Amino acid sequence: ASPLSIDKNVTIIATGVTIDAAGKGRALNVAKGATVTMQGGTLKGGTGAVLPASLRSTALPEHMNATARALLQTANLNPQATTLTYGGVLSNAGTLTLDGVTVTGGKANSGGGIYNTEGATLTLKGNTNVAGNEATALNSDVNTFDQGLGGGIYNKGTLTLAGGRIDGNRATWSGGGIFGEVGSVTTLTSGSVNDNACTRPLTGTTNADADGCAGGGLYMAGDLTLGSASISGNTATHFGGGAVVLSSCVGAECTTIITPTFTMTGGTVENNRTTGKVDNGGGGLWLNAKSTISGGVIRGNSSMYGGGIDTWRDLTITGGTIEKNTATDSGGGIIFIRPGRTYRIGGTAQISGNTATGSGGGV
Repeated sequence: ASPLSIDKNVTIIATGVTIDAAGKGRALNVAKGATVTMQGGTLKGGTGAVLPASLRSTALPEHMNATARALLQTANLNPQATTLTYGGVLSNAGTLTLDGVTVTGGKANSGGGIYNTEGATLTLKGNTNVAGNEATALNSDVNTFDQGLGGGIYNKGTLTLAGGRIDGNRATWSGGGIFGEVGSVTTLTSGSVNDNACTRPLTGTTNADADGCAGGGLYMAGDLTLGSASISGNTATHFGGGAVVLSSCVGAECTTIITPTFTMTGGTVENNRTTGKVDNGGGGLWLNAKSTISGGVIRGNSSMYGGGIDTWRDLTITGGTIEKNTATDSGGGIIFIRPGRTYRIGGTAQISGNTATGSGGGV
């Protein structure tokens, strides 16, 4: 009849237990100030709750033009926004550790499986499995308000993947596996974000009017660190098959830019792809962030521009391997988009065996 709500420090040993929301709200709420560990068990079948106006996004993507940003800004007043839902299966406002827990079968507009609020801390470990959740859109024709974001997890706080899987989730617009809001911190120390997808088809026939979904595995407006984890087999129709990390603005005129960081010290970004026929980029990584890569492997990804990496902002590569990526136009391994940025490649970095149909097989 209602979610299991926890407002105190507690460990839940739930091996063999299923908490099923059965399409009526969500399965679990963790309140602000509570420290909770759940060991084992399954949380499933939730449809979330109505998203309060206080939780709606106010930041706008920096790479968009002023007209598109103005439309996004205005859309927060759209009457449809009053019916948006969040946190299909689970909402966390406290400090929550999931150890060997399955979160599945959730559906909401933001955070089909889990919604981690601002100031909250969520840690996934053991064989935790966030799978088969979906972030849906009220209107899949217009990417204008908090909808279709974070099929597996929507993160506004601190998220650590220290084992387990975020696999096989779907989002209409952004972040098939994970969506990270401005100010969020996401760290993948181990585990996988594999076989997720954003699904909104790419529309338009030219680079100027192309519009589709982004971040098949992850879409980050906050900081992202990749350690010994896997981002593999994810797809997006427009950009960032594996992961997107992008800068945001305050206001349509973009007077204040919020630039996150991307740090890759290990792990793999492999066999991700973008599927659109025009203006798609970043098969593995699409970066508009201050980025550093010192280790890991970026391999076998594909896109039109930047099969391995499509970067719009400063990037330093001192280690790792970028190999066997493919671009159907330019930049098989890497494409650098904007002039006036700082790009450095050195140290033990290896770029080899990449291909492009047009220019820049390697870079």
